[in-house]
Amino acid sequence: MSLFAGLFALALGHPFAEPSPCSGILPLKHNPPCTVEAMQADVDELVRLGYGGVACNCPFDGYVARESNWPPFVAYVKALKARGLRVWLYDERGYPSGFADGLTLDGHPELWTLGTWMKELKALREHLRLDRLHILGQSWGGMLIIAYLIEEKPSGICSAIISSGHASSSLWASEQHRMIGLMSPKDQQAIRRAEETGNFTDPEYLAANERFMELHCASTDENSPECLTRPKRAGKEAYLYGWGPNEYVPTGSLGDFEYIDRLGEISCPCLLFSGSEDLCTPAVARSMHEGIPGSRWELMEGARHMCFVDRHEDYCRILESWLEEYD
Repeated sequence: MSLFAGLFALALGHPFAEPSPCSGILPLKHNPPCTVEAMQADVDELVRLGYGGVACNCPFDGYVARESNWPPFVAYVKALKARGLRVWLYDERGYPSGFADGLTLDGHPELWTLGTWMKELKALREHLRLDRLHILGQSWGGMLIIAYLIEEKPSGICSAIISSGHASSSLWASEQHRMIGLMSPKDQQAIRRAEETGNFTDPEYLAANERFMELHCASTDENSPECLTRPKRAGKEAYLYGWGPNEYVPTGSLGDFEYIDRLGEISCPCLLFSGSEDLCTPAVARSMHEGIPGSRWELMEGARHMCFVDRHEDYCRILESWLEEYD
């Protein structure tokens, strides 16, 4: 222990100078042991070294899809818990792709509702003990924040940042169709035909929809940030049943998301971001700005749906200034 760390621990008291195992460091293990002998040896070593548990990554061979992976992992967890040790399991690929590939939730369209996501947000905040926080939601996340602030009226919200979200699915769909009307006749026809027939797999429709999204959402090239280029699972089932087949046909459970008339119930400071070329059009953003008392609206010229990418430096500068003002 360094001199500074020692003095710091003494200043804060004995629990920090000599933390209990449950408060100590957790070693990281890539793939847990699979035999009884190896498990026992591993647990004995963790106890001997004074660790409070272990953090394990998911096996790299599809642990959800392969049933044979589960018995040894469950046995390992039980062996650790029998000795009073904690286990943290993490997925290196990150949500919503991950090595689990979403298989645990596939085939359950009834899950993709506002109620499910609201419960997840409340559970996450409770688990992390976020009694006081700023909360930022991008796109659908902005919708979730609006519903959360209105339906739950939570305490401890220093401010809310709604980034390219919306308060009305009907207005959103109307604005998308208005922008589709500015595309080429060929693209308009392909999109209209898909909507009329319900066939959203036609190559001409897919090409037209891709052009629409490049115009108003995002596109990638060699200079794009890693968050846009990394391999990921798109969460197609959640999108389809929660929203719809595309941005302009909200046939999912959020199709009746309508909160414009209740925006006046939001009482915390609110910052709104949107882009001039955004799916969240100026008309959509203005409806939120006019409805939320005292809100501030930043319309970012030239930016599409991911303002934080298209106008990254300006976005961060404005956000940092906002957080300093309301923290």
